[in-house]
Amino acid sequence: AKLVDFDPHVSTTQAVISEEQLQAAEREAEEALGMTREEFTKILSEVFDTYDKDGSGFLDPQEFEDALLNSGLNISERQLSMLLAAADENDDGKVSYAEFSQVAVQ
Repeated sequence: AKLVDFDPHVSTTQAVISEEQLQAAEREAEEALGMTREEFTKILSEVFDTYDKDGSGFLDPQEFEDALLNSGLNISERQLSMLLAAADENDDGKVSYAEFSQVAVQ
């Protein structure tokens, strides 16, 4: 019995979009923050991994909130909600590394 339909084209397309998002964020960081892509990627990866408590490869809403609240930024609940909505581009209820990197440079 077939339990789940799997469309490899969809998965590949999503991975390509994520890679393109990540590369765009790295370029923006290099220009805006004055750091290399490698430096930005290392810092961002460390932050993401620190707050991805369950090791899922995504930040759920609580993990995302914890990351922002512990960033040292003075962020209101309303701003947190707005940032989560902006970061979760595909509306799946979680924030991927690529989505997180887009918010990080904004």
